[in-house]
Amino acid sequence: MKPVFASFALMLTALFGVGHTGARAEAPPPLSVYGQLPGFEDATLSPSGERIAITGMVGDERRLIVIDRDNKPLLAVPLNDSKVRGIYWIGEDRVLVYKSDTANLGIGFTTGKAELYSAVVIPLNGKKPWSVFEKSKLITGGVRNFYGVSQHGGKWYGYFGGITRDFDGKTEPRLVSTKPVLYEVDLDTGSPRKIAARSDDGVYRSWTITPEGTVGATLDYVSQSGSWYIRNSRGQKIATGISKTGDVSLVGLGSVDNTLIYAVADEEGESRWIEVPLAGGEAKEVLADISVERSFFDQRSRRFMGYALAGDMPTYRFLDARRQKIVDATLKAFPGNAVTLIDWNNAFDRLIVTTEGGEDPQRWWLVDIKTGDARPLGQSYLVQPAHVGPVKMIRYKAGDGAEIAAVLTLPPGRAAKNLPVLLFPHGGPAAHDTLGFNWWAQAFA
Repeated sequence: MKPVFASFALMLTALFGVGHTGARAEAPPPLSVYGQLPGFEDATLSPSGERIAITGMVGDERRLIVIDRDNKPLLAVPLNDSKVRGIYWIGEDRVLVYKSDTANLGIGFTTGKAELYSAVVIPLNGKKPWSVFEKSKLITGGVRNFYGVSQHGGKWYGYFGGITRDFDGKTEPRLVSTKPVLYEVDLDTGSPRKIAARSDDGVYRSWTITPEGTVGATLDYVSQSGSWYIRNSRGQKIATGISKTGDVSLVGLGSVDNTLIYAVADEEGESRWIEVPLAGGEAKEVLADISVERSFFDQRSRRFMGYALAGDMPTYRFLDARRQKIVDATLKAFPGNAVTLIDWNNAFDRLIVTTEGGEDPQRWWLVDIKTGDARPLGQSYLVQPAHVGPVKMIRYKAGDGAEIAAVLTLPPGRAAKNLPVLLFPHGGPAAHDTLGFNWWAQAFA
C-alpha cells in the first residue's frame, strides 16, 4: 500500500478543518485544542465502495457529508446536537442515520428528560429526508432498537422496534404497554409491517433478523426470576438458562448456515459465546479463552466473519483466508502504527481504517486493495504531527511485583529526562485507549 496525497485531503481540510499536515509547526496549539472532541467522527462505505458517508465538524457545525470516489461532495446536511449512533447505507443512493436526542418530557413523567432514538432516511437525489414511523398514528416514542437493513425481493427494508398503541377500530387508540413491537419498514414508502409481537411486562425481548428479512431467533429475559430462553422462527426453545444479572444477549448469526451465536456471562462474570443450530441441537462454546474486543459480521449474509482481539495493539482474525490476507497487508502498510478497521464494502476490496501512534494524530484512510493505494480522508484532531507526543507501550513492576502494561506518552520536542509524571490508571491498555490518553496527558505535560 502506498499513501497517495491528492486534492482529496485538501477538500476534507476545508470541510472538517482536518487533513494531512506534513509541515512541522513552529508553535504548538493552545491547550484547549487537546481537550476538544474529534473533528472527524466517523465514516462508512457504500456497498460498492464508490461512496463514503462522513460525520464531523464543518467549521463550527457538525454535518453529514457524502462524497463519491472522485472526491465530489454529493450531500451535506446538519446534524446539530444529535448523538449519531450509526450510519448505514441503503443501497447506493440513500443513507440511514440512527441517532438519539435528549428530550424534555414535561409534567406527568417520573423524570424530566429522556433519550429518544430515531432513524432518519436521507436520499442523495435531493428528496426530503424522513423519519421512520413519522406517519404512523399508532407507533409512538420514536425507535426502540434498530436491527439493521436488508435487501430482498429487489427492495430495501429496515427493522425497528416501536412502542405501539392498541386499536380495535372502535375506540380511540390506547397505550397498554411500552414494550416494543418489531416492524419491517419499507425504506421506499416508509410503510411499517409488524413481524413480531411485544413481550409481556417484566420480560425484555430482542431479535435476530435473517438476510431474508425474517426473525431468525427471539431472546426473552424474565427480570424477576433471571430466567432466559431463545426461540427459533418456529417457536421452539433452542437455548435456556438463568442469569440474575441479565448478562445474556444475541450476538448474531453464526459462521455457518443456520446457526446462532449468543453471549452469556459465566459465574466469574466473563462473557462466553455459544453457538447453537437454529433448528435446535447441541450447543458449543466458540472462541473459548479468547478475549474479543469487537466482532465483525458480513453485511449481506449477516453471518459472523471475524473479530478483533483485545490487547495493546489491534489484532484481527477473520475466518475467510482472503479477508485475513487483505487485513494483514493493510496493517503492514502502516508500520509502527495502531491500525483500526472501521468499515469495508461488500467485495471487501476497499477498507476504511484509522491509524495512530508516533506523530500520527489519528488519521483516517481509504484503502483500495486493487490499486494498492491508501488515500487520506482526514484526521481527528487539529494538531500537527510535530505536536503529537511520542507514545509507546512499556511494562513495569508494581510494588507487589505484578507486571503492568502501560502507555507512556512523552511531551513533544523535549528530552525524556527529569519530567513530572501524571499517572492515569485505567482498564487497558487497549489500542483505542491510547490516543485519548495521549491528548489528556500531553495537555498537562
